[in-house]
Amino acid sequence: MWRKEAAILTFVHTTDEWIRVHLVAGDMIILPAGIYHRFTLDSGDSARLLRLFKDEPKWAAHNRCAETDVNPHRLKYIKQFPGIAIGA
Repeated sequence: MWRKEAAILTFVHTTDEWIRVHLVAGDMIILPAGIYHRFTLDSGDSARLLRLFKDEPKWAAHNRCAETDVNPHRLKYIKQFPGIAIGA
């Protein structure tokens, strides 16, 4: 949930095209495990957000690559959405 300022969330869903969403204070978005996404600050140049995780309360960056495409979370996500773009 966005707590302060704003940012842009960019993610890929069922095609290899990135979708951009402008998020501001009070907005909430739920991302499924395994979806490629990234956050970028908007012109305000700062943001504060609250991140909640279903299982482990930790986060690690995974660059989009062949190794990440075989990550168990990524494979489960792809299985849920037939026709999804696979590969960097």
